[in-house]
Amino acid sequence: MDLYLVHNDPLHTTLVSANGVAHYQVRTNPPISSLHASTSRIQRSADTEEESVVGEIKWGRLGQHAVVKSALFNVRKPGASNASRYKHQREVFVKDLLWRESKFGTARYFVGDDADTYKWKYTKGVGFQCFRIATDEVMAYYDPAPSYVAEGMFEDMLKTCLRIHPDCTMDIDIIVLTFLIMEKKRRDKLRDQVNVGTAHDEDPGEAGMEVGDL
Repeated sequence: MDLYLVHNDPLHTTLVSANGVAHYQVRTNPPISSLHASTSRIQRSADTEEESVVGEIKWGRLGQHAVVKSALFNVRKPGASNASRYKHQREVFVKDLLWRESKFGTARYFVGDDADTYKWKYTKGVGFQCFRIATDEVMAYYDPAPSYVAEGMFEDMLKTCLRIHPDCTMDIDIIVLTFLIMEKKRRDKLRDQVNVGTAHDEDPGEAGMEVGDL
């Protein structure tokens, strides 16, 4: 399945298939003040509002960790103890949901609803790839560089696309939720690098950077 981002912004977009069907929508509410974090909600088509919610993410700000709330996940990172019930859903830190195997590792691991372990890995010039650890197969792929679409609703338009392998046994909701977290994290890192570069050209009192730790 190919899911095109209508707007090239993981926090404000709709994911649409080539035939024009909208599968997921992402909306992000701005923070109510400089001390609060923004919150993103991912929804899909469903009979009720409650059933439509794939997950909600409260993004980290001012040293706080980002938190994801979703009924999709079992948190299996060794030692993770922060999981708490929220009605029928599970609320966890993003850093525990998508964990690193090593302190300086760039890949993030998670457990799918099929009980297999997966990892998202970003490679410069290639993009994001989601691997099934047991077989080293690529289950999903995303290139952040827009490219022209060959056919379908977006033919001859520049779009980014999340491609999901037809043999993927994991719930696509999980792929979409974890992908959006990873892509936001990548963009935040790029933004922070730009801010650091700008700070070198400013007086120390004029430059500042806020980093939300995922």
